[in-house]
Amino acid sequence: MEYAKKCDACQRHAPVNHQPAEPLHPVISPWPFMKWGMDIVGPLPKAPGNKVYMLAMTDYFSKWIEAESFSQVTEAQFIGNKTEAFCARWNISLQKSTPRNPQSNG
Repeated sequence: MEYAKKCDACQRHAPVNHQPAEPLHPVISPWPFMKWGMDIVGPLPKAPGNKVYMLAMTDYFSKWIEAESFSQVTEAQFIGNKTEAFCARWNISLQKSTPRNPQSNG
């Protein structure tokens, strides 16, 4: 850190971070496959079978990624009735969060 402060080239050509500083909030998972993050991405360019959406899931502990493609999303919201019913049936704790996006969140 001290070297970077003294290096003129580092100061002039380093990427500028325009976001305010904020402490990191690590997500703790004590063992593999205990906690997952998931998101639906799309619409994307058409793939075979007219699939344009992707469900991406990541294990917080091992960073293992699973992905599946879909031609349509039938729920109006990301977490709909079918997902909530599935989680309730298997006693899965479902926690919803909103991604932080300074451009659209003001």
